[in-house]
Amino acid sequence: MLGIRGFCRSAQFIASLSGNGFLRPANGATLLNSEYSQKRLFANGGKPKNYYEILGIQATAKESEVKAAYLKLAKKYHPDVCKEKDASNKFQEVSEAYEVLSDKQKRKEYDAYRSGGGGGFGRQGFDQRGTQQGWNYQSSRSAQDIFDQFFRGGFGGGDFAGSSYGFEASQQVQVKISFEEAARGVQKSINVNAIDTCAFCRGNGCAPGKSKVTCPYCSGTGFQTSTLSGFTLNHTCNYCKGAGKYNKDPCQTCAGTGQTVVNKKIGVYIPAGVDNGEMLRVQVGQSMVYLNIQVNPSLIHRREKENIHTDVEISLADAVLGGQINVPGIESDTVISIPPGTSSHRILCLKGKGIKRLNGIGTGDQFVNIKISVPKTLTQRQRELIEEWKRIEKGEEPKKPPKKEAPKKETETAKETKKEEEKPEDEPKKQQDGVFQRFVNLIRGKTNADTL
Repeated sequence: MLGIRGFCRSAQFIASLSGNGFLRPANGATLLNSEYSQKRLFANGGKPKNYYEILGIQATAKESEVKAAYLKLAKKYHPDVCKEKDASNKFQEVSEAYEVLSDKQKRKEYDAYRSGGGGGFGRQGFDQRGTQQGWNYQSSRSAQDIFDQFFRGGFGGGDFAGSSYGFEASQQVQVKISFEEAARGVQKSINVNAIDTCAFCRGNGCAPGKSKVTCPYCSGTGFQTSTLSGFTLNHTCNYCKGAGKYNKDPCQTCAGTGQTVVNKKIGVYIPAGVDNGEMLRVQVGQSMVYLNIQVNPSLIHRREKENIHTDVEISLADAVLGGQINVPGIESDTVISIPPGTSSHRILCLKGKGIKRLNGIGTGDQFVNIKISVPKTLTQRQRELIEEWKRIEKGEEPKKPPKKEAPKKETETAKETKKEEEKPEDEPKKQQDGVFQRFVNLIRGKTNADTL
């Protein structure tokens, strides 16, 4: 917020307000208050550095890739962590590369200069003196300031801190399901990165046992005031961002933001009827996550919107005489009757046996494609019947079965021989046994003597 409480009648001084709230003089005038003069904290002259190579990214890298590369290298070479001799220089070099590539305008001009097209670098803190003399890069921020502002959201970082799970929430998650799961609907568990309240400081952004204090730079007003040649300039406090409170001891986990990236395992319901490649939106904490559905193809079904097509094989006999077959479906199998004389590739429709319409009413149909299965091997009896059928179709006479030979008549000699063989040899013995048995019975008093 800008308030001017004075009026300068001198035409020699024209001031303009820069993007960061500083009052800049024009036409060579100098500021009386040296507090707002920019300090060049690091500079690069001569041949331009390859910022893409420094961050380890391609020249076509997206903004998110630039941030990820900077975060990785800044943490690696931060002087408080890395004890190598050149850690400070590497940290500064990485910060320099990030400051240029994270700003769209600076990156555009830097790319133009690298390709030999030149550009107006002077307006962005660069000084181009021609390709033979090189160029000069000057920054008003220290490497540590860039690092701090990255986490606090002052330089494209956002209002949350990174973590071991990354520096940003999941934007899109791929979910693979089967054909049947897509048709019926299914509950799935997925892991996503989401922005949530910092568990360490419980969202207040302060270290344990600490709290925010009144900002010493604006006395809690949220604004800073400066006077310049009769002008009074009010601008948002650069330290508390207008909140009036200053976080002197920020939480080390969330960098004082009160929020951080956490990895969550959540359950999501994939509705029936979803198709391959469709996107579903789900709210996870304070993040919006898009689910990219990938449906694995079925071995027996083919999908056409809400309808499905199923191939079913039948035997040659069922095709000719008719019969019943079992058709696999989405919810359950269905037994259908095959009419006699069914030809191959005939299509039968089962109403309401398809897929539910997503965000609609009703269900599609199932189309059964009949295929006649021709046997590759035949038994001898099957071959004879098929050959007989073939002759009948051609109008030929059916093949007559071979005549059976009449049984031969037995001769008289053979008959006599057979009778001799059939005559019992023990007949006299049986008669003798009968007389002896009657004699024994007589002795025992069981038989009358006249019977002898």
